[in-house]
Amino acid sequence: MFLLQSSNVIFRNGIFRHHLSRATITHDSGAVKIRLHLQKPLKVDDGQYVNLWIPSVSFWSFLQSHPFMVISWEPKEQHTLDLLIEPQRGLTQELLYHAKKGHTINPVIMFNGPHGPRVAMDEYESILIVASGF
Repeated sequence: MFLLQSSNVIFRNGIFRHHLSRATITHDSGAVKIRLHLQKPLKVDDGQYVNLWIPSVSFWSFLQSHPFMVISWEPKEQHTLDLLIEPQRGLTQELLYHAKKGHTINPVIMFNGPHGPRVAMDEYESILIVASGF
C-alpha cells in the first residue's frame, strides 16, 4: 500500500517530468488561504479534498500530511487550486504565523488527491447550505 501511495504522489506531482508545484500562502481575518500552482493540470470535482505537504513550514512538517477541502473548482482540468484553512494547532497555526510574516510566499508543496466522492449538485435548481463554525 505504501508503494502504491508513494507512486501516486510521484505521478500527481510530476516529480521526474516537471518542477514541483508551488503555493501562495496568504491570510485574511484569521484564516489562511493557499493557492496551489500545479505543474500538471488536475481534475477536481466538487466536494473533494487533497492531502497537502509543505516541508518548509516547520522542522517536522515534512512528516505531516493534512487533508484540505478544495474551495474552487471547474468542470475541466485546473492549473490552480484554492484551499481555505482555519488555523487550529500544529501545522495550520504555523501556516498562519508564516503567512502573517510573509515567510512562505512561494514554498514547494506536494499533494495527494483528489479524494472523496463527487457531490453532484448540477441537477438542482437551488441549494441551501447550513453550516456552523468555520
